[in-house]
Amino acid sequence: MPKPHPSRSVLSALVFVAPLMGAGCTTGPVRPIPDPLPETLDWSEEGPRGRSFLGLKTRENTSDTLEELSFEPGVYVRSVTENSPAEAAGFRTGDVVLALADQPTDDPETLLRRVQAAAPGDEVRIRVQRGDSIFEVPVVLGRRAERGSEPERLFRKDPARSLAGWKGGGGGVRLVSSDEQGPFPEAGIPVGSIVYTVDGREVLSARGLIRTLGSYEPGARVEVGFSEGTGGRKSATVRLHAEERLVTDFSIPILSHFSRDLERDRVSFVLVDLWFLSIFRYERDGKEKRYRFLRFFQFSSGEGKLSE
Repeated sequence: MPKPHPSRSVLSALVFVAPLMGAGCTTGPVRPIPDPLPETLDWSEEGPRGRSFLGLKTRENTSDTLEELSFEPGVYVRSVTENSPAEAAGFRTGDVVLALADQPTDDPETLLRRVQAAAPGDEVRIRVQRGDSIFEVPVVLGRRAERGSEPERLFRKDPARSLAGWKGGGGGVRLVSSDEQGPFPEAGIPVGSIVYTVDGREVLSARGLIRTLGSYEPGARVEVGFSEGTGGRKSATVRLHAEERLVTDFSIPILSHFSRDLERDRVSFVLVDLWFLSIFRYERDGKEKRYRFLRFFQFSSGEGKLSE
């Protein structure tokens, strides 16, 4: 049975005792989210009733200070389109749309989906906040005029909780891409599935889903309602992603010192450090490794490649 490399054994022991000694820690590198396959994006978002028009340009309703940035209920009205149903109903820039037909609208895409779910000519009741007053305004939706091609958002990425790409539409949010070992595939929810609820909360937009998942702590478990497109709705428990914690700095005066630079991919370890003399020193810079015993004996290793 081969013996473990001495430096590897020392480092393993160090990683074990470091948390007990108050070593500095940080999270591991961000895992990339693959781009979606074309077939996951090629699906109908709007049914025959999807040409309804309200006439509001909105953004998320965030706080005014960067120090305490937070998301408030509703969406903030940036502008009102001229000669639109919204203008006829009396909407103004600065209003906050809280709900449409008693359904919350906490991000612009969700508001759009709720408008598209109604037919042109339908009257819908919209809850609006103006200053400290709340109104409920009846609005008759119009029909959107045909326009030239406009840029289309293909999908949104969530590198924090789901390690996945999401696209809204079809009554829910479609999982269009995911890390192979991401939380949703691990829970039995394959790419191409449509997510409808998270812990019973309806999700209609990619942004809304990502915000909902972000409201949970890393590693939390959530109950997800979904369908795979061909069968009925199912539910699964998903454990949200939590970044691995890595030791980046650890030291015991004179005895040892360990440091790790994740961005530059460097590792350094010193055993019995007397400034002018150390018993053992190990350094790794990428794939190159250097070893030094006492102060006089040293060697290094790396990968060599032949070039044509």
